[in-house]
Amino acid sequence: MKGKALFIINPISGGKKKDGVPDLIEKHLDTSALKPVIVFTDSVSHARQIAVDAVNKFEVIVAVGGDGTVNEVASAIVGTNTHLGIIPFGSGNGLARFLQIPMDAEKAIKTLVSGRVEKIDSATLNGKPFFNMAGMGFDAHIAEVFSHNKKRGFITYIKSAFVEIN
Repeated sequence: MKGKALFIINPISGGKKKDGVPDLIEKHLDTSALKPVIVFTDSVSHARQIAVDAVNKFEVIVAVGGDGTVNEVASAIVGTNTHLGIIPFGSGNGLARFLQIPMDAEKAIKTLVSGRVEKIDSATLNGKPFFNMAGMGFDAHIAEVFSHNKKRGFITYIKSAFVEIN
């Protein structure tokens, strides 16, 4: 793949620090193929807005975060010619795992220029597109509780579920 790549970094996803991600991108991305532009999100839905504004200005928009970040970016570019890239930095990284994207950030960055593009399905629920995940009932309730927690990560998600069960 060649062109410009927008990296949208969610600084709180997965409870992992992202301060060093721009340096990783600079060190491991083949900049002769992709010219990176890097932005950090600062609120819920910010990744989606950034991606909406970037459609047709970048060949690929890379979600750097977890499934929520991926979902925000993907929902903004669905139906366009802009490609989605994923650097997994979340708790579960379900879509990245399904697509066999390396969980190691350096390896995931290096794969962005491989030229491998897969078309994936999306669906719509309550008028909003989604990818890989959707929840109803208790699952959706836990996701909502988790979204308001300042701590991130799998353990926090599990603790949220146990607190709600009691």
